[in-house]
Amino acid sequence: MVRNSPRSLSWLWLLAFSITCNALTLDITSSSSIKDTASSVAYGLMKYYSGNITGQAPGNLPNPYYWWEAGAMFMHLVDYSFLTGDTTYDAETVQAMSWQAGQSSTSFLPANQTTSEGNDDQ
Repeated sequence: MVRNSPRSLSWLWLLAFSITCNALTLDITSSSSIKDTASSVAYGLMKYYSGNITGQAPGNLPNPYYWWEAGAMFMHLVDYSFLTGDTTYDAETVQAMSWQAGQSSTSFLPANQTTSEGNDDQ
């Protein structure tokens, strides 16, 4: 069941945009259709992710994507998991966020991003 909150509304907007671009089929009156379409979008997002490949930094997307874009992707996966109950990508999300947390307990400024990350990215 999709909850009526700002988070769910932004998630539905993302789904609508993705459907337009990828020709996915969505019946907004069907909970299973919404979850199936959301699952397809989440799977599509993870096809870009290389941080779970040996030798790559968890939490990053390959070039030309920036650190903040990976953060946005993982925030969408957090929302996806919360709204659908599908935990398929939770382990990768936790690993990515933990890896990119940095040395300080109060900052997301990892050593591998100090040359390109600004305060607005945190």
